Amino acid sequence: MDLTHVGRHAEAEPLVREALRIRNPTGAVEDRDVAFDLTLLGIALEGQGRHAEAERSLRAGLAMQRRLLGDGHLDLCHTLHNLGVVLLNEGELADAEAALREALTIKRTVLGADHPDMDSSLDMLARVLRARQDGAALEPVLLEHYAWWQKRKPAGPPDIEDLEQLVKLYAARGDAGRAAEWRATLAAARRDAQSPVRNGPTTTTATAPAPRP
Repeated sequence: MDLTHVGRHAEAEPLVREALRIRNPTGAVEDRDVAFDLTLLGIALEGQGRHAEAERSLRAGLAMQRRLLGDGHLDLCHTLHNLGVVLLNEGELADAEAALREALTIKRTVLGADHPDMDSSLDMLARVLRARQDGAALEPVLLEHYAWWQKRKPAGPPDIEDLEQLVKLYAARGDAGRAAEWRATLAAARRDAQSPVRNGPTTTTATAPAPRP
């Protein structure tokens, strides 16, 4: 069992380090498994609040993936996403945005804009842009996320926080018509959710990559 998937990061760390020692005893081995383990180690470290160490591990894994696989390979998405999370938590918002946008570009190209994996990256990019208070860049991301929800129709309502932000954006611009439209969508989503607050945690955490084929 991958302990990072269930939040047991302190337990996962020594196991991942041991795997790295076995796979890469000299520190000179470069392959997909070593890069994958560096990503897992970064996630385990981030889960313990050790942001700087997590960033170093993720950047090392990402650099290895670029050398081995090229810039457009799907393996990079998980590392870029988690690097974006770490950078957001460190307050490095411009770098976090760049990492998440690259992950999204790869996902759109390789998986398609409607793929389930788009959800987490769009959500995280929206968080970064909210933190940057960049309404112009945030608007298309929020609209894309809502369009993704309309096509996928996953269980549950669309992201309440996204809809609230769209209402605020259009109201701040003086676009009363669009603000009213999104306010109605927000009200319907809240009714569906049977709660005025967004479901789930608002904390920002790294996520383990899917098992590599």
